[in-house]
Amino acid sequence: MLFDVVELETQYGTFIDQRFIDYIGVDLDDIDRINWRKFEALTCEFFDRISCQVEIGEGRNDDSIDARV
Repeated sequence: MLFDVVELETQYGTFIDQRFIDYIGVDLDDIDRINWRKFEALTCEFFDRISCQVEIGEGRNDDSIDARV
């Protein structure tokens, strides 16, 4: 799901599932394989965790706004 799926539904995290964060933490070389939408979510998750107010973009037809932090 981390590499193939665009959906952002998660059980363990605000924007991206904690298991994916753990995976990337161990296998950082795979970061370039991540789905573009999941990468946006991963970025948003980072800012959310350092107490920033975050809003992820629509994903498509969003005037190239990936996130508002």
